[in-house]
Amino acid sequence: MTNFQKHKLNNLRRARFIETVLFGAFAYLYTSVLQGERLLAILRNYANNAKNIEQILNIEPWHIGLVAMTCTMLITAIFLKYLPPPHSEKRPLWKTLSGIFIVIFFFCLLTSPNEENTIEQKMERQILQGKYEDALKTGATRENPSIKILEARITALEQLSILNEDFFLYPIGNHIPIPFPGTSNSESSARKHLEYLLSRNLPKLGEACKTYPRDSLQRAEKEALVLYAHTWIHPSFVYTDTAIETNYKDFHNFRHKIRKTYQGKKNHLVMEANVLKEAYGQTYWYYFYYGQHR
Repeated sequence: MTNFQKHKLNNLRRARFIETVLFGAFAYLYTSVLQGERLLAILRNYANNAKNIEQILNIEPWHIGLVAMTCTMLITAIFLKYLPPPHSEKRPLWKTLSGIFIVIFFFCLLTSPNEENTIEQKMERQILQGKYEDALKTGATRENPSIKILEARITALEQLSILNEDFFLYPIGNHIPIPFPGTSNSESSARKHLEYLLSRNLPKLGEACKTYPRDSLQRAEKEALVLYAHTWIHPSFVYTDTAIETNYKDFHNFRHKIRKTYQGKKNHLVMEANVLKEAYGQTYWYYFYYGQHR
């Protein structure tokens, strides 16, 4: 074999190795990043018993990606071995690789899953795995979360026993889950209290909290009860808390100041909400006055 033939053979091996790796990387990223959660959700749906579901829950998206990458690289290597090289002096390697990359890019673009659906499926998996804090982090960045994301968040917060402590720390958006879907936990006191909070039914919340241990009340409940005591003429239950009372007075005074500033201007409520959101956006008071479905 001449040096030229050796050089040509080495180039061919290098080219096929690059092509094999490129297809393997595509298979890994496509199955683990783009379609991993969807594939796991399909597997859970087709599982016929609790044991199979438990086994599927031990699988992570990267596991699927690793299997897909391995299989794709093996198939590609075998396939390329028996094909003539598509690149030559007239068609250099960079053109072949560019063509492959473009095809892969547009395939991923056209078959890319809905981001919201992926988040919903990932939160569902994490909750089934008992990873409640991870589930909260997964859905925390959605400014306008879907009803399924909100329901998953409620489940995670309830499992961590902080439902009415942290619920209003996260974006709620336009999909308020009222009434709650019928589940085995739908009648828990925490969920009932949250339902009263979301529907702004403070008298009902006051009635429910009359016999509820005061040291068990959580942040949103306390804020709502202080608001109830200040805005209803004859509240059925009066709750006092020095720190929350002080914060409420600051909120009330700041809100009054902002209302005077923007009074008479077009979209004054939107302006008020934007200004108050920075300082009080994670309080129940902000939701009560400026939240959706008002």
